[in-house]
Amino acid sequence: MKIFLQLVGCIAIGCVFWGCKTCTIEPPPTGVQTDKEAGAKAAASALTTAISQGSIEGNYRNIVNTTYATVGQDDVALFMLLKASECESDKGHVAQANQLLDMARIQLAKRHDASGAAVAENPTTLTPVEKKVLKTSPLKEDVKKTLEATKPAPTSTSGSKPTHKTKPKPSPSPSQ
Repeated sequence: MKIFLQLVGCIAIGCVFWGCKTCTIEPPPTGVQTDKEAGAKAAASALTTAISQGSIEGNYRNIVNTTYATVGQDDVALFMLLKASECESDKGHVAQANQLLDMARIQLAKRHDASGAAVAENPTTLTPVEKKVLKTSPLKEDVKKTLEATKPAPTSTSGSKPTHKTKPKPSPSPSQ
């Protein structure tokens, strides 16, 4: 029994370490200015920790705001938040990943005095604000590709037609 418990413990610890290693967010090597590199690394570390601990859910607004503020470069922050969203999606948390992505895009629009409505209209393409922010960024193509590869979140059925099927009425028999 003792060996069994040790084996289970080792497997559990291995899973924890494997989970942490599979999703590490790094600031991009291009697009990070020397004076902002420390902020980008700190934000990347915080995102990686939040995702690996599963504490990202429900804290999207705080995580997004902190990331933009810490990094100081909107293109780099958006790129890192896209990577965080990708990590969540890879873990099977597609709805949460899309919520994080939406918050990141809405906050970017707010930071540039624009409406976040364009995000909903263009879930997998660059919005006009994003195009403006990424115009001269070396990360433009990476952000564009990541957005295009975004998996849609499961749709909610609230307020729509019921999803259950009704049984068809039996047709009259020929003898009647």
